[in-house]
Amino acid sequence: MMNFYNFSALLMFISLFSLFIYSQLITFPLFLFFAFIHFHSIPYHNVIPVSLTLPIQNLTHSHRVVILSDLHLQQNQTTFHPKLIKQSIDIILQSNPELVIFLGDYIQLAHEDILLFIKSFEFIAHKFKGIGIIGNHDIKLRPPNDIIKALQSIGISILLNEEYVFDCFHFFGIDYYTNNSHLLLPQNQQIVLLSHTPSVLNDTIFSESNENNQQNIHISAIFCGHTHGGQVNIPFIGSPLLLFKAWMLRWWKIMYLRLLDLQKWKVIYGLYHLQYNKSSIPVYVTSGIGSHYGFKVNCPPEVVVVDLIP
Repeated sequence: MMNFYNFSALLMFISLFSLFIYSQLITFPLFLFFAFIHFHSIPYHNVIPVSLTLPIQNLTHSHRVVILSDLHLQQNQTTFHPKLIKQSIDIILQSNPELVIFLGDYIQLAHEDILLFIKSFEFIAHKFKGIGIIGNHDIKLRPPNDIIKALQSIGISILLNEEYVFDCFHFFGIDYYTNNSHLLLPQNQQIVLLSHTPSVLNDTIFSESNENNQQNIHISAIFCGHTHGGQVNIPFIGSPLLLFKAWMLRWWKIMYLRLLDLQKWKVIYGLYHLQYNKSSIPVYVTSGIGSHYGFKVNCPPEVVVVDLIP
């Protein structure tokens, strides 16, 4: 099966060959276009470390955690590349965190591909404490029970609307958030919320009219993935999908549904501050590691290194 990288290379060389036969006014721009696509395909991606420093109230001392998301592992390596896994592991080892957090989408589709994750990250899971949540690709074909068992077998705790106590606060991981979901968060506890998708920011709990509930739920920070950083990010514009109205893409079901999601997200990538309970909550949405079709522009894969300070 030809992947995106091989296909773009084929088109690039066809257009290059055609330079000697047809008008250069037509074929040279085509060559440049296909070359641009080819050299933004996944073998040319490099994982970068992104450093964040976030203050957390009542911490007894500083802590370092590392966050990874959207690996999208699959056998044919269309959505990821082994080089990216090695680079991610190197960043984790260099960071020497107390906790490694996985924000879901371990696989692209086939549940059997979780074995690729186990093989790649078993050493990390044994060396560092690890927690994780579930993403939409982990539940796309069937319930994620086998994925959860595999992750737990190497010591990664999966949080499905559950807490993980860490110093004076709790990491609270939720199941994959959909339009029918409703957040039920623990009260009178300091929590850091983990959600695969930033759609969670549209929950009624974050509504300004919900101040009574907010007074009893103390959120220190929120971490999300899912968006791939927009995957294609044009300077001063952002994701090209933002240029379309939803009805324009009804004929392209995948992109239509993606656009509907995109319009709900308050943030696609990076650090954002959400007004909540008369204060500002830091929200970070990571671009993750993998990508759809193995193509990214101006939003490199990343591992997030977070220093939590008093």
